Amino acid sequence: MILILYIICCAILFALPLFLFYRTKWFSRTASVCVTVAKLPTEAVRYKTVPVDEGSSFSKETIPKSLLNKHNTKAGVWGKVVCDRGLLKLLFLENTTEDDVVLKPGFYGVVLPRQYHFVEMLTDDTLMHVEFHCLPGHKPSGGGLG
Repeated sequence: MILILYIICCAILFALPLFLFYRTKWFSRTASVCVTVAKLPTEAVRYKTVPVDEGSSFSKETIPKSLLNKHNTKAGVWGKVVCDRGLLKLLFLENTTEDDVVLKPGFYGVVLPRQYHFVEMLTDDTLMHVEFHCLPGHKPSGGGLG
């Protein structure tokens, strides 16, 4: 009986810090597990994040309607769609080889320049943010987000 209690206590002491670590914003903001076919170019640099406040996320109540409807990124701009909490579906439209993907915390999807897409928040507690990347020296312009 004591051995069983010891094993349970050890399991809890081992699992609890891991659980708390994976639930933090720090982990989800720094995780780099891409689940889309498209990848960010290695030389791409982040130049903008929305929401603008560092560490902020969009919720079901605060997400702009434009992200929930068909839109695209600007020419020369890659979007990195990051799920911070809950489940987020990234759907691709028109001329794409990408499958729609469901993102969970610590995972992200990449949207190519000028690629039409939208997101869908699958759970009430979903939080997400978007990072916009471009090549060094590129000045984003034209229609689209980013």
